Amino acid sequence: MADSYLLSIVTPEGEIFHEEVLSLMAPGSDGYFGVMAHHAPMLAALGRGVMKVRGQGETSWFAVEGGIVEVSPTGVVVLADLCSEADTEAEARELASASRLQHEPG
Repeated sequence: MADSYLLSIVTPEGEIFHEEVLSLMAPGSDGYFGVMAHHAPMLAALGRGVMKVRGQGETSWFAVEGGIVEVSPTGVVVLADLCSEADTEAEARELASASRLQHEPG
């Protein structure tokens, strides 16, 4: 089994995701970046784009716009200004590119 870490995604409306994951790929303000278990602590600004979360056997997709990502020894917290969960990568890309992100969780 691969190493995992706790990921929490929070918007101004509340927490929309809280699970053990294997990796996160997120749109930073200067390009995409990835986070796996045992990543060095960091803070990064979020841009607009698609966030890919790989869990044990499943992948979740989110369209995000603005916020920060904090990586610490206890896990990763995404504080997103706007975030919508999508069923597919294509749907997440469409939401992000059209800037149609919802102000409500999910």
